[in-house]
Amino acid sequence: MNRLGVRDRAQVLQALCEGNSLRACERIFKRPLGTVVRIVEEVGDMAIDFHRNLPPVKSERIQADELWSFVGQNDRGVAKPDKSKAHDGVTWTYLAIDRDTNLVLAYHNGSRRTVDATKFMKKLAGRLERSSNGEFVVKPTISVDGLKAYRDAIEQAFADTVHAGSYEKTYDRLNKDGEPTPGSRFVGAIRKPIKGSPAYEDINTWRVERENGFMRQANRRFTRKTNAFSKSMIFHERQVAIWMLYRNFCWVPRPRRPRDGSGKWVKRVTPAMEAGLTDRIWTEDDLIERSDQFLVNRISISEKEPEQSANVAEDAPFWVNHSPQHRRAKIHTAECSARRKAFGSTSRTNYAGAWTGFADRDEAITFAAKLEPVNHEECRLCLGSYKMLSTYGRRI
Repeated sequence: MNRLGVRDRAQVLQALCEGNSLRACERIFKRPLGTVVRIVEEVGDMAIDFHRNLPPVKSERIQADELWSFVGQNDRGVAKPDKSKAHDGVTWTYLAIDRDTNLVLAYHNGSRRTVDATKFMKKLAGRLERSSNGEFVVKPTISVDGLKAYRDAIEQAFADTVHAGSYEKTYDRLNKDGEPTPGSRFVGAIRKPIKGSPAYEDINTWRVERENGFMRQANRRFTRKTNAFSKSMIFHERQVAIWMLYRNFCWVPRPRRPRDGSGKWVKRVTPAMEAGLTDRIWTEDDLIERSDQFLVNRISISEKEPEQSANVAEDAPFWVNHSPQHRRAKIHTAECSARRKAFGSTSRTNYAGAWTGFADRDEAITFAAKLEPVNHEECRLCLGSYKMLSTYGRRI
């Protein structure tokens, strides 16, 4: 497979992190769209895995908020939104940021309901450092807006281990659901404690809302009234993870104005350096090199396939076809034409990948998920239209 050099891919990645769309990068760098998409796919999968394995950090003041976007289609103006595809329509991206270091701690894509708000808060809880007895090293203060789902989410994720408060904004015009209408004016805000005894001055969300603005400026998929919106949820999450990694480790804020009356401006470092996660400023080349190493590790892990069910006959009812080259795992039935064609050759392992039989459909799905957590699915031909997480076709 022909691949661009590290520096060429790093330039494309930087353009994607500075507000350019896929097609814009295709035109600017004179590269095929598939090449740009592959960069997002590879770096995005590395970034998702990187955030999952980051060490926990100490955080005293945290602000959380949600950011509007949509995947596939916007619900507004659609009489009957197509819900046949998971996650199509309006999607909210939750962000949590450390007020002191500006480190983006956690993200989550979902709805504004309690179930997704709880998942987000549990992710945030996993990012905070704990002592040997399970308590937080520093008891944080969490500030959120007036979304009602946050109250139950904080209760389920943190119980009484944090201070929490809500910064509830009021507007002059609301719709029937209590949400501000387009063109409504901000008229004030009320600060309310939710848990513990948060300091009054710490109950605000201005910093995370400023971060929302940065995200819209640096991520074309979040620009309002754009045709660069995400077409599938997996690519939406990949771009969010890439932006978060770039923002935390590569982006250096401008010098801060002097606060002591002197004329000397204060130089600043990346949020990850402020939080003690690294001792240097990362470059886009570092992200590309890390994604290459992640790809090599994933292929090596995929080749060490988990053991299949014991005593499975040659005529097992379900089969998993795994292709390490394409990083894809697909579940078939024994009657599927693809399975019959593969078994018509002299070996089960051919250019199409390795075949493994299972007596139970759930076992086959679990096996495929272990092989390819991001890109596994059931065959549409033999198992209907059921589709799991995958990158399918040109919809990205």
